[in-house]
Amino acid sequence: MKNIIFDLDGTLIDSKELQINMLKQVFSHFGCAPNVDFVTLIGPPLIDTFTRFLGKNSAQNALEYYNSLFKTAKIEGICVFKEVLEALPVLSQKHRLFVASLQLADIVERELRALGIFEYFFAIGGDNVATPAISKTEIIRRIITEYSLDKENTIMIGDTEFDKTSAAENEIRFIQVGWGYGGKNKNSIDSSIELINAI
Repeated sequence: MKNIIFDLDGTLIDSKELQINMLKQVFSHFGCAPNVDFVTLIGPPLIDTFTRFLGKNSAQNALEYYNSLFKTAKIEGICVFKEVLEALPVLSQKHRLFVASLQLADIVERELRALGIFEYFFAIGGDNVATPAISKTEIIRRIITEYSLDKENTIMIGDTEFDKTSAAENEIRFIQVGWGYGGKNKNSIDSSIELINAI
């Protein structure tokens, strides 16, 4: 049995429109209008993004405002990627599945329950207010430690270079999907069958 750690946004679910809307609301609230493709802001740690555009002094307040918006946001428009929806029932029968996200864990659980895929996961690794995580690397490390995962039998699945780096820093294997926000490369997995076979 392998342990499979999934990234959330761009890998399991397509939340691009909601994420961009939330980011724009935050920047507007703080009087900032970044001239940037907002899709590129999905993936990197939000605290880094807010520090980049709003400065260190406002970054934490911006993150807290973002989380407050997300807790009450309607999640219409979010959907599970078809490739994942096909693969999860098969993978969950043979392996332990986890989610690693820099979103607050209770928000992640709400999304997965609303989308009908919460049942497939052994545990959620998300951020929390008491002990904030500074990176996806730390979230993955917490999952590995808390559940005593054997790194040789643990795989990270994500869509961006940030996910790839986080997996490498935890010394676990990485599989990149081609349907998310990170773009495709020659080694990307593009279908549920390819994903199942790769694992």
